[in-house]
Amino acid sequence: MNKTLLILVLFLAAFYDLKAQQEPLLSAFHTQMNLVNPAFAGHKQGSEIGITSRNQWVSIENAPRRQFLTFSSERKNNIGLGISVISNKFFVEKSTSFAVDFSYKLSLANDAKILLGIKAGSDFYTLDTGNLTNFSDDPGIENFSSFKPNLGVGVSYFSENLWMSISVPKLFSDREDDSYLLLPSSNINLYLALGGKLDISDNITLKSNFIYKSNKIDNVGILNALVGINAIDFGAVYKTSNNFGLLAFFKLKNFNIGYCYEVPSSIQSTNLGVKTHEITLRMSIGNGGQPIEVEKTEEE
Repeated sequence: MNKTLLILVLFLAAFYDLKAQQEPLLSAFHTQMNLVNPAFAGHKQGSEIGITSRNQWVSIENAPRRQFLTFSSERKNNIGLGISVISNKFFVEKSTSFAVDFSYKLSLANDAKILLGIKAGSDFYTLDTGNLTNFSDDPGIENFSSFKPNLGVGVSYFSENLWMSISVPKLFSDREDDSYLLLPSSNINLYLALGGKLDISDNITLKSNFIYKSNKIDNVGILNALVGINAIDFGAVYKTSNNFGLLAFFKLKNFNIGYCYEVPSSIQSTNLGVKTHEITLRMSIGNGGQPIEVEKTEEE
């Protein structure tokens, strides 16, 4: 990588504050919420697999590339199980986070429910300085790797047209005051999220979802709004980190395909020509990914 391109990449990293995004937030975050909240594991009937690929700043070599994999399954006795995997690659840094989710459902009146969740996982991080040819003589830059186990907790609430969530997916931080590394759990993040829908007619639905991430050094919010017409949802997403995007989802039987095109909302960033593409594929197994129905007793 030449020196000019390296300077540009480092400038972008500072501008977008990547340190606050080591637990990355998707534009379509509502499609794979158990990435940040284990209480979403098993919140739908049957099982569901989700795969997302997010490519940032596609016009720049070695820009961030992220892949996400989630699995969620409703089990017997009010139990839900899930798996989440996050793979990050940015310039000379690579990280992989793996976690297993467990949830327990509490049934409420009017078909509402609360799920309590716990997440157990590990973070793997490597820094490969082989491509830093201009810095080969700098003793402060060297290869590095780490492995860190972690735990997370979360609570979620569901009713017919509303859901809410609060979670801390990683309770332990590996951040050091003098560290320059973008470690997967550099900060302890608190997530608050909610979403809802409004049926306009039999074929038209308005949907909106919001998530807010807070830690000691930064706060980020994402809001998306969608219009659903039959098997198609489309709308827009806005991030307080100065990003704006367009979303679209298409449902084909047990498959749901989503795409987001995202650009910076500030003129200075737009002139850099950096764009982001996010593609999501979800597959429902069993009962078609429908929301869990509250179990009825024999007396009812």
